[in-house]
Amino acid sequence: MGFFYTGQLMNKTASLPPALMKDFSQFLLDKMGLHFPMDSWRELEKKLEPISQAFGFESVKSCLEWLMSTPFTQKNLDILAAHLTIGETYFFRDERLFQVLKERILPDLIHSHHHSKHLRIWSAACCTGEEPYSVAIVLQQLLSDPSWSIYILGTDINIQFLHKAEAAQYKPWSFRSTPPSIKSAYFTQDANERFTLISKIRKMVKFRYLNLIEGHYPSPLEDIQSMDLILCNNVLIYFSLPFIQKVVEHLVNTLSEGGWLCVTPIEVPYIVDARLTSLKIGDMTLFKKSTQLKPAPHPASSPIPIPQAIPKAIAQPALKPMTNTTSTTPLKKSIYEHAWTAYQQENYQETRQLLEDKFKQQNFLNDQESVLLVKTYLYLNKLDLADQWCEKMLNQNKLDPSLHYLHAQVLQELNRFAEAIQVLKRALFLEPNFVVAHFALGNLLLIQGNPKEANRHFRNVLNLLQKYPPEMTLPGEENLTAHRLLDLVQGLTKQLTKDAAS
Repeated sequence: MGFFYTGQLMNKTASLPPALMKDFSQFLLDKMGLHFPMDSWRELEKKLEPISQAFGFESVKSCLEWLMSTPFTQKNLDILAAHLTIGETYFFRDERLFQVLKERILPDLIHSHHHSKHLRIWSAACCTGEEPYSVAIVLQQLLSDPSWSIYILGTDINIQFLHKAEAAQYKPWSFRSTPPSIKSAYFTQDANERFTLISKIRKMVKFRYLNLIEGHYPSPLEDIQSMDLILCNNVLIYFSLPFIQKVVEHLVNTLSEGGWLCVTPIEVPYIVDARLTSLKIGDMTLFKKSTQLKPAPHPASSPIPIPQAIPKAIAQPALKPMTNTTSTTPLKKSIYEHAWTAYQQENYQETRQLLEDKFKQQNFLNDQESVLLVKTYLYLNKLDLADQWCEKMLNQNKLDPSLHYLHAQVLQELNRFAEAIQVLKRALFLEPNFVVAHFALGNLLLIQGNPKEANRHFRNVLNLLQKYPPEMTLPGEENLTAHRLLDLVQGLTKQLTKDAAS
């Protein structure tokens, strides 16, 4: 379970100015929900030097001042989360909890859902995936009927943890309380003492990026409005009380009627909600949602959008020149920068040559280089090569919505419209607020003769564009501004309304 690092309480004063530490602690509280009281500042300060280096600063003070004075981006959050969270977890970590899950909670859910044969489970702050995978293994043992639809979602604020969870490769330390029979039945071992989870279990779990304090809680598919079981262990104790109350409210909103909420014993006192009934099972206290027994203090919530997918290219426009904003020393241009310059000058053959040569020499292109190569292939009408490279990138990262969007562009150029529609739906499944994906999907649905569904996506575009400054370039499209897209979509929706009325 990924959780926030606050350090041991120490009655010492940090060497940075107290006013700066106070301001930065409040900044972390506001942006991430991290609670660093004064007596943990010294331990926090130990983390600040590597954080500053990650942002390209030599001075910790300058880095903190810069962070607090500039817009807080997804990239900033990712770097802070990577340094301020720790991942102490392993398979079947809490033996008592998993005994209760196997003997009481999961059988209860299986019985209550035996008609629909659907179960939805969420592991909040899942770290590197051991907890949700453990739940998947237990369900595999309990369910002999293959017709059941099981959706297990793992979320975390630390993107590095999520990528490790997706890989599902673990070292022996992750099995320190796991029965040997589990390892032999559900993992394959290689010569380097790495254990890889079998495909059947991996397919049961999906991973998403989520900052719990933001309130964008999971409704993984449009027809799923709630979760049947939420595991939120070793998370709440690292938040301040107002954020705890906010998170608990959202957790309960997300639970289905009759759904279960599991937290650690130390977090039980924080769970206060009239819609929950506490139940003592052995020496564990768990919570079951029952609005029929107690009136809810708030009206039932509407479906909650899914959390943002693991952000890569979608967090910033995919193609941008790489610059060093923290140093005055000129840097030698990278291959990417040379390729980017050629691409900007419409020298697409040169762009292609630079990137293909690098791949031949190093057998590797990074994310930006790969995206640039695909877009170059598009301009050169090398559509089969673009398609092959998209497939290669998606094999490495299936959870990047911008890669699915790029692949859809390629498929559309190949006139493979039905496939492009499915790929765009995957992109929007991963990132519901991906505005240009809604636009592209609307266009394709028009081509396929589905104006009603197309108009729904165009309305989504209009709603989402309200959040963008008019001249802002939209993520996923380096040459399309919010104002230009607004004009295009307003014209389309007017025409669709006129056509529908005639």
